[in-house]
Amino acid sequence: HALLAKGTGGIFVNEMLATIALARNDLAAAEQAAQESLAAEPDRIQALMMLSQVRRLQKRPADELALLQQAHDVVQRRSLPPIRDLELRRGETLLQARRVHEAEQAFRAETVAFPANLQAWANLAVVVGAQGRGPEARAILDEAMRKNPGRAVAQMAIEALLAMDDQAGARELRARLGR
Repeated sequence: HALLAKGTGGIFVNEMLATIALARNDLAAAEQAAQESLAAEPDRIQALMMLSQVRRLQKRPADELALLQQAHDVVQRRSLPPIRDLELRRGETLLQARRVHEAEQAFRAETVAFPANLQAWANLAVVVGAQGRGPEARAILDEAMRKNPGRAVAQMAIEALLAMDDQAGARELRARLGR
């Protein structure tokens, strides 16, 4: 059906085709559909993010980062509301490029805009902890738990502490939680 509508649906149909292709792990089709969407509207955030996902799966981190940075710049230039997972994914890619300070800023931006994004909190805490700022990392995890009460965030916090090799912090948190 999507192929039949493609002639009249334009950008949205291409994005739907890219989403379907990504779900099927058909990277060539996803790339083509995202590129067609971008040809029609070069600043299209969703198409930029889909193409960046293709680049991630192709193990092309520099190209992935360039696309995520382009999406970030469009959001800033147009004063758009934050896009969920944009800063998270940008931070992960910046971290791969060993741009730790920028990755930390991106993770912070994601937690401010989307406080329920537990992966952003975990990544932020681990990045801060890896820089030798353990007390600050623990404070970040405490803030995440205050803003997101429940078992999922507690488990995330324990896993983040263990990833930082903060065994004492993980034990303390388990004790606080009664686990």
